[in-house]
Amino acid sequence: MNNNDRANKVKRLLGLIKNEDKAKEQACVLLKNDNVLFGRARQLGEFVMVTTAAGGEVRLPRASVACWAENIRDLYQFRVDQRGKPNLRSHLRDARWCVRYDLYNFAAKELIAARRIDPDNKEAIILENRLRNLVAPRHVIKSAATRIGTGQTASLVDNEN
Repeated sequence: MNNNDRANKVKRLLGLIKNEDKAKEQACVLLKNDNVLFGRARQLGEFVMVTTAAGGEVRLPRASVACWAENIRDLYQFRVDQRGKPNLRSHLRDARWCVRYDLYNFAAKELIAARRIDPDNKEAIILENRLRNLVAPRHVIKSAATRIGTGQTASLVDNEN
């Protein structure tokens, strides 16, 4: 497979996942260890208070918080803005982060950039396959009980097999 074939394969993946992001649409906080805490943040002196959707509060030292935003897509943009000159390692790190937080479209874009740098990178290939599995359409087989619940009788269900 040549480099153009590989790039086209990843671009097709991007086409598959248009509008497939399952990211939460809620305020969130990016910690310096790359974890995300979902909830509304406000700074109180040396601390950041995060109020979760369930109403709980978490107090974090300001030094452990990278930023907070209205949604996770904005946190991704912050990460991109802060990374400096992109390289293979940073693209792969951001692709993994995007997969972790269900930002599949951004993950595919990061993988395209990584594969442009190194088309045969094993980690990029593995991550691409993982992303492909996450967004692949799933065929759901209805059980007999489900079909009966939709108005079919047991004798009709038995005759299907």
